[in-house]
Formats: sequence, structure tokens, C-alpha cells
Amino acid sequence: MTSTSSPEPTKPSQQSLDALAWAEEQMTLLTGLRGDERGALAGQRIVMRGHITKESAVQVRTLRALGAEIAWCASSPVTTDPDIVAVMTCEGVHIPPDAPGEGRAGEQAIQDVLDHFGRGPTLLLDEGGDLLLAAHADDRELPDILGAVEKTGSGMVRLKQRFGADGTKFPVLAVDTSYLKHVVDNSGGAPQSVVECIMRASGTLLAGRTFVVAGFGGVGSGIARRAAGLGCRVIVTEVRPTVALRALVEGFEVMRLADALQVADVVCTATGEQAVTAAHLPHMRSEIMLANAGHFADELPVAALREAAVEVKEVRSGRTRYLLPDGRVITVLGNGDMINLAVGEGNPSEVMDVTFATQIAALRYLLSETGPREPGVFSLPVDYEEELAQRKLDLMGLAVG
Repeated sequence: MTSTSSPEPTKPSQQSLDALAWAEEQMTLLTGLRGDERGALAGQRIVMRGHITKESAVQVRTLRALGAEIAWCASSPVTTDPDIVAVMTCEGVHIPPDAPGEGRAGEQAIQDVLDHFGRGPTLLLDEGGDLLLAAHADDRELPDILGAVEKTGSGMVRLKQRFGADGTKFPVLAVDTSYLKHVVDNSGGAPQSVVECIMRASGTLLAGRTFVVAGFGGVGSGIARRAAGLGCRVIVTEVRPTVALRALVEGFEVMRLADALQVADVVCTATGEQAVTAAHLPHMRSEIMLANAGHFADELPVAALREAAVEVKEVRSGRTRYLLPDGRVITVLGNGDMINLAVGEGNPSEVMDVTFATQIAALRYLLSETGPREPGVFSLPVDYEEELAQRKLDLMGLAVG
């Protein structure tokens, strides 16, 4: 029995059904779990928030095949595929009508999914931390909650800033720290799709240009390596001394951000926090292009740019030109949103197959006899990751040892 209901769903197009079927063909880890782990989530009520794409729809189908009920809201209108919303609602997944909203509409969508089940969810699956923060509101009671999984490093930063390492109401699994996700998604898939979409949105040749990467974590270091492989001069900016030193010994130039902005042709942020601010605008050279690979758009000062500009013009899809009073031109790609979803389709399906399977492994761990019961932030045990990696190798016909 649920306390809210979805409106009559729109009939999905054949094209969207075909795209989803193609994604399922690529995501063999997830589809394999439907048989191997059938019933593993029986009776679980999962509330989730994240990008609504064909890949995440494959994950939702898998969660339901494992026995879970799902209520789902989007993390951004930019990363919501309305065709996939139509498919999922027709299949019985609860997605509130304002799910793609931001601001107040987005908050209402979160409250909708949290209220969807009569006694609330048993598990949370979040991407960015907003769902987890809402679940910790003083007036929010979740009597049956067993735990949560947070996919992103950005979400974990917000959660720890708010509650510390052990101040949560229930156990939270941080899968962004997973080694498997790090090597396949953060260092592999995300950098590929980010650089691809920068090239697509900019419409310019990257070879020979100065490419600044703000943040040298898993995603940022991957972006730096791919930009270097395309013939760019790569400069890394970092606030953590040990990570800056790592970038240096890997062969990259390291500078303060304010200095790098004066010579950059392209800047890509990948920090998980506010990176380039309004205070950096005077340091930017004319014709600089700004892109964001982080989960939140506030890594770039788009609002400040819009306020300062005397002219704002979208010169092509995904490329907006800001003319400043002093004559400088600054270009923002993808409106400052996550570039690989704002301009493209996100990471390759095979990459998200591993990431989403890791999330499901985290849910299984929360329900296991050895899973955490006390509040706090935890990591996925390595044996779960090794099991998934072995499954993936088996599906690829590769043997190790």
C-alpha cells in the first residue's frame, strides 16, 4: 500500500524502448544479477534519487527483478530523459510529476518519494546527497530504514560536512570510495565522456591548446591524461599538497588556479565542490572555455557571469558566449551542468553497468548478516568488489590467475 500515486503514464516511444533494450545488451553484470541474485531484495522499499537515463533504468529493472519496490526522483532536469520516465512509469515505477524539478520543485519531489510508501523506505539510494539530507530532517521519521548508499564523492562531502563521520541516523555506504568504481568509472568512463563532450560542445580542435583541470582526484586525473593524449598542454590546479605533488610527478604542470586561468584555453572542473568562483572572473583570459565534470553546477560561477555580462548568446547547442563590459569573451559549455550529461548521454553503458552493480552490491551488504547496523559512514568490503570484478571478467571471457 502506498500513500501517493503517479498520474496516468505517457506511452513510451518505440525509439526509447529500443534504446533501453540496447543498453540492457551492454549491461551484462546487471542483467545477470536478475537470475543469480533473484529475491535478494525481496520486500525492500527503495527510494532513490539520481539521473534518469536508459542506464539507470536498467538498474531499476534489476532492483525490481530482485524483489524491491521503487520510488524514484531525478537529481536534475538536465539529466532527465523524458522518454525513459515514460517507460518507467508505464512499468509501474513511481516517479513524481515534478521529478525533474530544481529548487522548490526538486525538494517537493524528494518529499514525494520519501512519503510514497506507507511506513517509508527501508533503503535509500542517493546521488549527490539531497535525498540523504532530507531523510535526516528533524521532522522526518523513517521507522523501517536499514541504511543508504551514496554514489558520489560530492554527496559524501556534503554529508560529512553536516554530520561528521558518525553522526548519521543510519549506516551509509560510500561507493565512490570503491576501487572497482574508481578504476572503471571515475578514472575510465567519466573522463572519456567528459572530454568527448567538451570537444562536441566547443567544436574546436583541442590539440595544441592549454587545458586546465581543476581537481586531480579520480575523475580529474583521468581527464588530464586524456587531454594530454589529445595533444593538449595540461595544467593541474589542486588545493591538496599531496595530490598536487602526485600530479607533478605524473608529468603535469601544477599552478594556482588564478594563475592558470590567465593562460587557459579550456578549464574543466572536477572537484566535487565550488571551484571557480566570481572572484576568479578578473583572472580569466578572453576566449576561455569553461566546463564542469562535477555533480553540481556551482563548480562554475555561471550566475555571476550572467549578471556581469552585457551580452549572453548561445552560439551553438551547449555553448554559451558571455561578453563582459571590458570586451573579454568567456564561453561556458553545457551551461555549467555536468558536461557529459548536459551535452551527451553520460558514461558508456558498460561503465554504468559496473557502477550500478556496485551500488546493488552495497545494498546487499547492508542487508547481510555482517553488514553495518550502527549509524556512520562505511565502505564496501573488498570481497564484494572482487566478486563483481570476477563476474565481469567471466562475462568477457577472460581468465586471471
